[in-house]
Amino acid sequence: MPVRDRISTSSTRLGVLAAATLAGAGVALALPGAVSRAVDAGVAGEGAGGPLAIVGALLGAALLISATASLWGSYVIADRTREVRRALTAKVFRLGLKGSATFPAGDVTARTVGSAAESAALGPIVIDVGATVLVSAGAVVLLGLLDWTLALSLVVGVTPAVVLLLRLMGQGGALAVEYQTHQAQLSVLLTEALAGGRTIRAAGSVSRESTRVLRPLKGMAETGRRLWTVQTAAAWKAGFLIPMVQVLVLAVAGLRLSQGVLSAGGFLAAVGYTSLALRIVEEADTLFSIAQAQAGGRRVTQVLDAPEHRADGSPTTGDGEDGTLRADAVTVDGALTSVTLSITAGSNVALVGGAGAGKSVLAAVLGGLLPPDQGEVRVGGVRWPDLPPAMVSSYAGFAFERPLLLGDTLAEALGPGDPYEATRLAHADHFLARLPDGLSTPLDSLHLSGGELQRLGLARALARNPRLLVLDDALTSLDPVTEALITTSLTEYVRDRTVLFTARRPSAAAQADTVVWLQEGRVQAHAPHHALWQIPAYRAEFGESA
Repeated sequence: MPVRDRISTSSTRLGVLAAATLAGAGVALALPGAVSRAVDAGVAGEGAGGPLAIVGALLGAALLISATASLWGSYVIADRTREVRRALTAKVFRLGLKGSATFPAGDVTARTVGSAAESAALGPIVIDVGATVLVSAGAVVLLGLLDWTLALSLVVGVTPAVVLLLRLMGQGGALAVEYQTHQAQLSVLLTEALAGGRTIRAAGSVSRESTRVLRPLKGMAETGRRLWTVQTAAAWKAGFLIPMVQVLVLAVAGLRLSQGVLSAGGFLAAVGYTSLALRIVEEADTLFSIAQAQAGGRRVTQVLDAPEHRADGSPTTGDGEDGTLRADAVTVDGALTSVTLSITAGSNVALVGGAGAGKSVLAAVLGGLLPPDQGEVRVGGVRWPDLPPAMVSSYAGFAFERPLLLGDTLAEALGPGDPYEATRLAHADHFLARLPDGLSTPLDSLHLSGGELQRLGLARALARNPRLLVLDDALTSLDPVTEALITTSLTEYVRDRTVLFTARRPSAAAQADTVVWLQEGRVQAHAPHHALWQIPAYRAEFGESA
């Protein structure tokens, strides 16, 4: 589905732009005739004041319409760019962890920054080209009404140029897609390198990583040269053909003038109509812009059309109110394989496993953050996709290892709810009390440690008062004392809530009612910590801390 059908633009501004452009086309077609009548009136010794006033009015209208079209074109592109970027951002968040494999962060950045802006220009460009085609076709018709031999000579001369430009535009469109692909590859590699900057410096591999990151530049340069070659060929060939066609038509017009078929004004009208008819050939750069905008639109549509989840249409029972979580044969490609388990509402559940075991992915699936590729998750007998929207938005609260605070102030970052109780439970109230402006403190003025940031991330999750609290390595930057204090304060808070947390220490797993032990995306066991502790492989998951 084209991007223009997926994203609602400002219809008013687009309508104004189309009206102004069409009005400009009408004025352009009317001007040569008006000039012709003024000249013929002057040559005949008749009063030329009226015709000249019409010419002046048309010139003034042309200037006003051109300024209006330029201004509203900018508005339309700005509106459309904003809407495309919002739609892309929302879609990426809905795709969640699953989307990161298909659309890595760097690729999403390239599509959001570059492709979105390019696709946003498609509407105004199409309107501009449509008006140009209308003017050129209208000029040919008017030229034919003036003298059919003029129209015939123009059509014969301009047809090869139009065919050439259309062929070159097709080549340019393919090269634009190829160039944007190389650009996205560079963005992906650069984003990955920046994320691992400390590791790269520590390993002394800056030079090697720089070479790897810049590898797509060779393809970009080659594609860019080919694109430039195509555009240059179109420009010089059009520049060569246009004067030839003009000379041909004007030669015929001069002959008809000498034969008395055309008047002096008619000759000037022929000059004007010929110039208007050749506009379509002169718009080579605009035609290439259409190809570039279409390429950007295809890259945007790839993200917008990406499937968010698969549903098997199985029946739904219950209303979700009892809060029991059940995963049935849940599979997430590359992360989880046929996971089936049931978690009673109000349980305190630890997720245990080594790196890559699937703990974070399982937590995201159970919390509704990530739709599974196969299988389903039910809350109180209701599949996640079928839950009431109000329940979906308030059911689960997440706290992560590296939380991102959004908003202008701390109060905005913590979101709705009771921030004071939430920060107390997260033991963030002590360092917040030292801030002169408290919760009104601007985020950009804060300098937080990893532990302080994690406590604010936890407070944000608690402030929502969720029925399911997911702690995904949310306390890893805390010292053992602070972690113990928070764990103790949460005990009372979560008494009637379900808690899922990833456990790296045996002491943390021991506090859970039950443990879900994962290895390579599969559940090895679902039992209390003390029962699993008898298994050597389970104890090995905790490494030296065991």
